[in-house]
Amino acid sequence: MRLLVLIAALALSACDNSVQPLVEGAEGQFSVFGHLDSAADTQFVRLEPVLIAPGAPRPSLNRTLVITTDDQGQEQEWTYRAQTLEDGTIGDVWFSEFRPIPGHTYLLEALSAEGVSVTARASIPQAPRLAPGLPRGDTLTLMQNVRLLGQDLDPLRLTVLYDVRLPDEEFPSRVPVDYGKGNGPSGEGWGLDVFLRRDQATVLASLNRAVTDRGVTLVQIGVRAELLSPEWSSPAPLPANISNGRGFFGAIGRYDLTWSLTSDAVERMGFLDGQ
Repeated sequence: MRLLVLIAALALSACDNSVQPLVEGAEGQFSVFGHLDSAADTQFVRLEPVLIAPGAPRPSLNRTLVITTDDQGQEQEWTYRAQTLEDGTIGDVWFSEFRPIPGHTYLLEALSAEGVSVTARASIPQAPRLAPGLPRGDTLTLMQNVRLLGQDLDPLRLTVLYDVRLPDEEFPSRVPVDYGKGNGPSGEGWGLDVFLRRDQATVLASLNRAVTDRGVTLVQIGVRAELLSPEWSSPAPLPANISNGRGFFGAIGRYDLTWSLTSDAVERMGFLDGQ
């Protein structure tokens, strides 16, 4: 829950920044707020000057140059815009149209016209590999353990995705079932127990179908893994990944991963097999 609150606080629409921080000994520093998102086509970051005395003039940041460079040398220049925040104040926001690459590390550099600079670094979490176990249990308790290999930090959220097609429709519908953070560490990955039979009832209810309906086809099953970079586990006013500045800069990796069920498991769930 703390992470969800932090993510909401970092969202541009939810930034309350009417009071500037007053920090002695922080002359020539920025506060950085933002994160990179592997599932977004546009990235955002907000900068604020750190004031050192009450009533100190707030410098203009509209001429600040903001650039990110990944560890392969790919450079992106960001565009400034003044944006009205939720509390009615104006925030200094930069945006850039690119989708961060899984596993790449990005260095953000900001340099104001007055020579104030700050750097921040964050790595996009790698997409995990799935290791599905064999379905087990009888028809009423049918479940399957799935491990996300290579994942050792708490995920933000795991969501099992069911793509199903109704008998009177041409295209499938997607029904998400929230699994929170899953089970926890498991061997060389993160464990997730998927309750197949229980989810079948949830899927049918969401589509306004009777639980006894046996005409619905399972087209695909998968999991959406929303993964956090290490900075999210211990945000602080002076994080180690920000130089000559304060605030927060991290990354989120969002990945849709699929696996196949045996026809027998699909039948025991109560679906037709259309994988």
